[in-house]
Amino acid sequence: MNPSISSPLLFLGAPGLIGNQVIPALTDAGFSVLAGSRRGLSVGGAPGVGVDMRDPANLARAMQGVAAVGLVISDVKDMESLGLNVVAAAKSAGVHRLLWFSSFGAKPDNQARFSRRHPVIDEAVRASDIPYTILRPNFFMQDFSAFYGQTIRTTGKIFLPLGDARVSHFDLRDLADAAVSALTNDRHLHKIYDLSGPEALHTSQVAEQIGSAVGRTIRYQAISVAATVDWRPGSSMPFPPWS
Repeated sequence: MNPSISSPLLFLGAPGLIGNQVIPALTDAGFSVLAGSRRGLSVGGAPGVGVDMRDPANLARAMQGVAAVGLVISDVKDMESLGLNVVAAAKSAGVHRLLWFSSFGAKPDNQARFSRRHPVIDEAVRASDIPYTILRPNFFMQDFSAFYGQTIRTTGKIFLPLGDARVSHFDLRDLADAAVSALTNDRHLHKIYDLSGPEALHTSQVAEQIGSAVGRTIRYQAISVAATVDWRPGSSMPFPPWS
């Protein structure tokens, strides 16, 4: 069943790219959204509420009177335990709908670290008996401006450990539309959706498109995963690749 739009929807992990795009869309659709984070920041016009996903008692209090929960978890060391805490608290509180933002191709052997870890939470959501939808978006188009923008502007290069892979980057605006649909239409109950963009592009093609838009040459330089993780000031990259 659809969560009551008049009842609160607690969006956990609200600060960040996903929350800043999805929360305004949910509000525009009529949902009463609470933006949950450790610092209790307001996000996308939604009032903030302090929630610590590492504290089961705090989670239990935050879930009181909540009809639906949206969940985003950043790539932290204890990601899996945070997800399990939230699912357990939502089940105990009798939450009517759970929307979990997983990742494209989430499986234990995925080369992307966070996608290797998401299956644990995926399975907990499926086994929870809470009506759920799992959205698994690919890398976002907006990553290039939000995370790599300073490096691109300063060096004219995109440093990523993608080799010759082609990626169908997804638009956050489409994710927001998917989230609203998932929470307002029962046909999405107990469904998992892998979400990707319309065209798989080599990162050199992405660089060409960015360069064409800004009027300068932008190039892609493939790096190793270790170079991404172990970046330090003074390395061959003047900025970390995500800056």
